[in-house]
Amino acid sequence: MTRILVIYYSAFGHVHRMAQAAAEGAGRTPGCEVRVVRIPEMTAEENRVALLDRKPPGEGKLTGRFDVAARFRKYEASLEEQRDIPVATNDDLRWADGVVWGFPTYYGMMPSQVKLFLEFAGECCANGDLEGKPAGVMTSTGSIHTGHETTLVTSIVPLLHFGMIFVGLPYTENPEYLTADAIGPLALRGVHPGRSGQLADARSPGAPHGRKARRAGGQGGLRLACRRVPLMPVRTESGAKAMSRTLIRGAAVLTMDAARSVYFPGYVLYEDGRILEAGEWPADGSKDESLSGCSHVIEADGKAVIPGLVNAHTHLVQTFMRGVSDDMPLAAWSRQVIWPACLAMDKEDFYLAALVGCIENLKTGATYIMDHHYIHTFPDNDAAVLQAMADSGLRGHMARGGVDLSYEPRLSETPDDIFRRTERLLERWHGAESGRIEVAMGPLNLYGCSKPFLEQAARYSRERDIICHIHVAETREQIQNTMERFGLRNLELVEAVGMLSPKTQVVHGIWLDDNELESVRSSGASVVHCPVSNMYLASGVARVPEMLRLGINVALGTDGPGSNNSQDNLEVLKFAACLHKVANLDAESLPPMQVLEMATMGGARAMGRERELGSIEPGKLADLVIVDLNKPHIRPVHRVSSALVYNANGGDVDTVIVGGRTVVERGRCVLIDEEAVLRRAQVRVDALRRKLAPDYPAFGVRE
Repeated sequence: MTRILVIYYSAFGHVHRMAQAAAEGAGRTPGCEVRVVRIPEMTAEENRVALLDRKPPGEGKLTGRFDVAARFRKYEASLEEQRDIPVATNDDLRWADGVVWGFPTYYGMMPSQVKLFLEFAGECCANGDLEGKPAGVMTSTGSIHTGHETTLVTSIVPLLHFGMIFVGLPYTENPEYLTADAIGPLALRGVHPGRSGQLADARSPGAPHGRKARRAGGQGGLRLACRRVPLMPVRTESGAKAMSRTLIRGAAVLTMDAARSVYFPGYVLYEDGRILEAGEWPADGSKDESLSGCSHVIEADGKAVIPGLVNAHTHLVQTFMRGVSDDMPLAAWSRQVIWPACLAMDKEDFYLAALVGCIENLKTGATYIMDHHYIHTFPDNDAAVLQAMADSGLRGHMARGGVDLSYEPRLSETPDDIFRRTERLLERWHGAESGRIEVAMGPLNLYGCSKPFLEQAARYSRERDIICHIHVAETREQIQNTMERFGLRNLELVEAVGMLSPKTQVVHGIWLDDNELESVRSSGASVVHCPVSNMYLASGVARVPEMLRLGINVALGTDGPGSNNSQDNLEVLKFAACLHKVANLDAESLPPMQVLEMATMGGARAMGRERELGSIEPGKLADLVIVDLNKPHIRPVHRVSSALVYNANGGDVDTVIVGGRTVVERGRCVLIDEEAVLRRAQVRVDALRRKLAPDYPAFGVRE
């Protein structure tokens, strides 16, 4: 016996009738048992208040478009009609073998109603009651192509975080439409995959569209999309290249190996995600037989191939905050821009913001990132960011940030909550996506953390053998803070709590004194240098040339786009070189190859991945970036390393390969629909600005 649960939320009754029709259709399938339950509605009074206060973007109040009294009466009648349907419980979810969710997506759906449905659905998914069970969403919109796209995006796509299948059904009250043939595939777990990431349109060819479809009752079969659907449509055409033998030839290949070998014209051969060979392409044709064994050849004349860059420190969700205000020191910027925006973001915003950041990193040459995520206003914020990383094709860590002191009470957590939630992330995500995604410990900073919490975080990291990533000595004020509280400078405190080790990443480290630099060196810890952010916030200049002379490993980071304002990883190379030349009045400081080493091998060492990443050598992972040098701001080229550091920028990245899988091709992401993501992100940011501008003037400025 296959047990199907039909669970629905219906503001005005039509999804209730669709749910009944679905149950009737599924009940016709031999061996199927069906149960229909509902999510508790808003009360009539709650609905009335929400309806009167609803202000859709670009519209007046609904009172100007609808007869509110009539809608209110209809809602009350709907509540009465559904009174006998039992309210869903976790027991129902555990009982079921498969679940069909019914959800209205018409334009008038109010945010409060959407929020109620999503919170319930998210809780059901998060607590594991739906683990391994097929789940579909039945919507009441007539078609995904009839002007309802905005409503679908705002109301349904947050559920993509929970890995559901989506079923687009024309609105109908005709039980004959939802037959056993339609619901049977879900009931029998016979999921027919559509194009991954697309909402399926259930109309058959030639069926009526839009309002005509609704009047006609709709006809056609049911099509299910794949599970684990990301937020926006995913392009999978390049997936076939992931495990094939591929040759890149004709390029200048900067290997970043120990000898700093450069091959021109060079080639790189990789298969099954690993580099097989790299060297100079012979003019005598002696390597031409390699071509016959390749399923794909990338002709890269006029280009350079480098190891994937490592962005060792960023805050992905700050893509929603870039450029709000450009002229503030760190403390004021945090209070007036970052904290208010983070507190105003909803669940969908975190995934969208992170996905924009992932796209940006890939397209500017980073194949590996360390995202320091410290905003936990919703339980699944972390998972949303990690899902964005997974969907984009990036490799990297998320440092699960946290503070236990109330510098902003709504962003602080108890230590117990921090470690409990970090443990869950480790169980679910550490090593996910075939090892592409990992989790680190990330106490945010020293002024927001108590000493006992820092001590516990140090023990936690050691016991689990994971990276500990923390802001240290970013400003002079931070040094003063720990001196007043503990009588210790920043790095001295990190050492005192037992946190300093080869697994430690000291982010910024601008105001470290000689003794602290020696402690970093002797411990084997890494420093993450973010030159653009340090200049942007006027935080100071880190002693990077001295660090390198001492043998300290230094990696490069963009920092978050709130304080950069971009995450252009190639741009960081030039800033790093130029900043230290002028700060030290030394034109010989940080030559191009040294800067490239920080961005590649330095980052790989900081992540503990130098045996697999950071250089182009046989046996290492095929994380590769092809940069087009045939540009008027680059060519003619004398030295490729100089051209990459001083001339190139993120817009010159042509191809990005992560683990042998092409994720950027001809400057475009091939796994994510960039246009759809960026359009939706702008809509959400505009809404945030309207919400925040009355209390935080920076969000109201348009110059």
